[in-house]
Amino acid sequence: MSDLPQVQVAAAKLALRYATAADLKAAAGAAVDSGIVTPDIAALATLKDDTLAEAEPLFRKVLDDLQLKPPSTSTAVWILLRVQIRAIAEGSVAVEEGLQGVTGIFYSADLHEQSREYVGDSHDIQRLVGLYWEIRDLEAHRTEVDFTQRYGAALQERRTEAIGRAKTWLADHAA
Repeated sequence: MSDLPQVQVAAAKLALRYATAADLKAAAGAAVDSGIVTPDIAALATLKDDTLAEAEPLFRKVLDDLQLKPPSTSTAVWILLRVQIRAIAEGSVAVEEGLQGVTGIFYSADLHEQSREYVGDSHDIQRLVGLYWEIRDLEAHRTEVDFTQRYGAALQERRTEAIGRAKTWLADHAA
């Protein structure tokens, strides 16, 4: 599975009911690009219908073909958080998009139920979730904040902090 990271990510998204048909088709396409082709992989990669109802059964067959088990919910959360937080740290996504992804995982995995003191602390993402909401609040009140010409600076401070927090999180939670 480590040779097929897109399959791993798609399986994790599916475990959290966070996957789209496009995610599953892209994973099959990545397998084909890696030289791994089975009838099920080929069928999924070339699937015309973009509905999850069509793609999911084929993807499950692909996992069987590759002799892979879908990850547990817990493992899926860690896989997706590492992917999303790595993207923030490396700058391969805009900070706001990356934080939205982290928050989406938080809600999809129902992590608020696992939070002890702070939202997201079960997976040490509390500050990233907080930064998501701080940035959203800044954007919603742009004219109020910008009255003192601080909107841009405040937004950049949050972005810089998010990148730093993402790098620290990756160092603390490397797999």
